Amino acid sequence: MRLSAGSMLGEGHHSSVYLSALTLPRPLSARTLTGEVSVACKMSDLDPEAREHLENEAKIYASFPKHLQEDWCGLNMMPPIKTPVPACAVVPKFYGYYKPAFDEEAFRSESDEVRAEMKAFIERLSPILLMEHCGIPIVTSKNFHVDKKILCYSMLRRLHMNDYIHNSFYQRNVLVQTGPLTTPPEERSMKMPSYRVIDFGRSKLYGLSNDKAAKFDAGWGNELNRATEELNMEPFVYQEPHSCLLKVSDHFVKCIVVSAMLYHQASPCCPACYHVTVLCNRYTTLLFVSVEVDALSAFSSIEHYAAP
Repeated sequence: MRLSAGSMLGEGHHSSVYLSALTLPRPLSARTLTGEVSVACKMSDLDPEAREHLENEAKIYASFPKHLQEDWCGLNMMPPIKTPVPACAVVPKFYGYYKPAFDEEAFRSESDEVRAEMKAFIERLSPILLMEHCGIPIVTSKNFHVDKKILCYSMLRRLHMNDYIHNSFYQRNVLVQTGPLTTPPEERSMKMPSYRVIDFGRSKLYGLSNDKAAKFDAGWGNELNRATEELNMEPFVYQEPHSCLLKVSDHFVKCIVVSAMLYHQASPCCPACYHVTVLCNRYTTLLFVSVEVDALSAFSSIEHYAAP
């Protein structure tokens, strides 16, 4: 891996991020033209607070469930958003957190003074947070289409639904690059952009608590309001019970293959939240839709949307 001042991608209050070429071991190197891939390398400043933020970010990345770092086929319903959104990855792939270590053997022949000096120097070096390179910060404006705003907003909602509070949701922390990423780089374009949320140095994981009111007090509510401001969009209104089922197009849905299954982390405005699995008639892939419904009306709603 190689770093240089000219490869800096960005600089924050406590850290800097560099674009680096990572040499792959065999047989992975055979999958690229040069044997290398581009990665983002984040390093902290010298002060203890900066190191603490970087280490916290590494812990958050290590705790992310796989589905937040991988793309899936299909769409999600993400209340309070009123239309389906792509089931895309939310955060960059995490490649590890590496701390500098002093090797006693390498300096055995040196004097005690030199060894002490080298040890102090190495231990002052920043750890390295290595992650997927995901593009440049978004620039929202009146020309930033509402569908793109909704998708970026839905990523924050998915973090919340997995018990994370970002605590730093700003335009600079939402990246965009050409897509789709399933195609070769030369075939990608901004007509199909790919987005990721970054910078988790101040983020918190609140575990599996079902106390949504406490989570809103801890920062959910403020963060959702900030997101609507950052994305220059009108605040959403929570939907009426089971109305989001109406948003799944009749021609797209073949049948609903699984009855509603209770999902305990309900919205504070709805009595229950259910996961519904939908089979798409076009690609025969499973579409997982998170739907907030009233418990008593769930099955009648499902029957209403059975395949013709």
